[in-house]
Amino acid sequence: MATKPDRSQTHYQEGIDYAEKKLYQEAIEEFSLAIRLDPNYIEAYQYRGFIFSKLGYENRAEADLKKHLN
Repeated sequence: MATKPDRSQTHYQEGIDYAEKKLYQEAIEEFSLAIRLDPNYIEAYQYRGFIFSKLGYENRAEADLKKHLN
């Protein structure tokens, strides 16, 4: 059985795969799952924030990117 960090890494990688295909909503969902499993997964916040910004969700992007900086 996979540990939570292992599963969070899987969701993070799936998020990257979706983002590279410009499937941004699916990418956000995968990054959110990674964060839910590991609330300290800074890279997931960073990538999700980047996508939020790309989609024009500046408040959400700023919140995620602040987590990345802290």
